[in-house]
Amino acid sequence: MTKKIDDLLDVLEEKAEKVTLSDNVEELQKEILRLRKIVESYGIEEEMHITNVEYVCQKGIDNLKHMAMRGQLDSDGTKALDILHKNLRMARGPIAKRELPGKKATEEQLLKIVDGTKE
Repeated sequence: MTKKIDDLLDVLEEKAEKVTLSDNVEELQKEILRLRKIVESYGIEEEMHITNVEYVCQKGIDNLKHMAMRGQLDSDGTKALDILHKNLRMARGPIAKRELPGKKATEEQLLKIVDGTKE
């Protein structure tokens, strides 16, 4: 009798693990889709390869962030953070500005808005 109970418990545990795993997989797939949409909206290529300079700067920035979270960031670390950010921006090149949806208002329309008069 106890063997049957043990077998049933094993089957139930397996099913519980599968349900949890499938739920996690589904959540991760949704997150991937959400992030892909964000990447698309900024016009970023899906498979961007970073240069060594970008990698080093990013890792340095991450390390300094962890130091700051622990309250260990001093003035030298702050200076290093500033240098790493500047070099990271230079390595990535000019950033394309994102166009906001909708039509642009003319100068005349903007002046009317500022004056508080209707169009």
